Amino acid sequence: MIEPTCLNQNFSTTRLLVNDQSAILKQIKQSRNPDDKFETILFLREDKDRQGEGGLRTQGCFKQSYIDKPLITIVTVVYNGEKFLEETIQSVINQTYDNVEYIIIDGGSTDSSLNIIRQYENMIDYWVSEKDGGMYDGINKAFVCAQGDLINFCNSDDLFYSKDVIMKIVMNFKSRYFDCCYGSSEYINTKGGHLYYKHPLNFKNRYLLTLGMPFTQPTFFWTSNIMKRTGLLNIKYKIASDYDFIGRIVLESKIVHKNNFYIAKFRKHGESFGDKNTTIANKEVYDIKNNTLKCFKPSFYSFFLLYDRVIQKCYNILST
Repeated sequence: MIEPTCLNQNFSTTRLLVNDQSAILKQIKQSRNPDDKFETILFLREDKDRQGEGGLRTQGCFKQSYIDKPLITIVTVVYNGEKFLEETIQSVINQTYDNVEYIIIDGGSTDSSLNIIRQYENMIDYWVSEKDGGMYDGINKAFVCAQGDLINFCNSDDLFYSKDVIMKIVMNFKSRYFDCCYGSSEYINTKGGHLYYKHPLNFKNRYLLTLGMPFTQPTFFWTSNIMKRTGLLNIKYKIASDYDFIGRIVLESKIVHKNNFYIAKFRKHGESFGDKNTTIANKEVYDIKNNTLKCFKPSFYSFFLLYDRVIQKCYNILST
């Protein structure tokens, strides 16, 4: 284990850093399994459309996991997201937990998103700006670079509910060793104002079919080990790939843990991905339910569809 150093005590991403790239590469090599569905890397291959690359890794500073402080990787993908990106970044780097790795993939933004990323150059572990095949392609680029024991995707218009969210997640992880976890979220508007809360139920496989996504995506954390078994996002889906990805993970998991606290603020606005693509989304969800989510197909499906949605509605009302 390499002795860490602290660059800046003020940020979650700058407190535990090591300067030995060869040792980190050795750890990555030793952790590889022949059955892994993808290979973990430190840097993305050079791309002809690359607008920039940076972060602590490019300065020779890396992260490692510790028995008492597992490494947590947060991923953000952005394209022309100048409106909310800085708020998202701040919600990550201002976490109280000490061992956070932050990766940002920019899809070649033409607004000021890249300037915002450069502003936080010394608080982001790794960032790349280049054209890609869409949001899910960008997420996959980030995932193959993730070194964390636990991983989370926080979209560029969402944010964590409070500064101690990751600390609470880690405390539960160390005591329960779950494969993945989720929790409650607050829906907010473009100005950050409260809309309503979402309180998910204790997870059952059938919820993937009857409730769709039974929790909001930014509240979801999963282990790198289980992602190595299930694989990355399927980029043939343009809108619902996260539904397919989360479905594969929870169905593979032995322990799906529900956290009884708020994890994220989910921003709802007219520009949200998928709002203008309802027809395509419905087709993709139908395909995923019939090909990926073969967990629950009883003859009385319609009954559970209504039953689960009523229970969810009542639970949300009672929990508010």
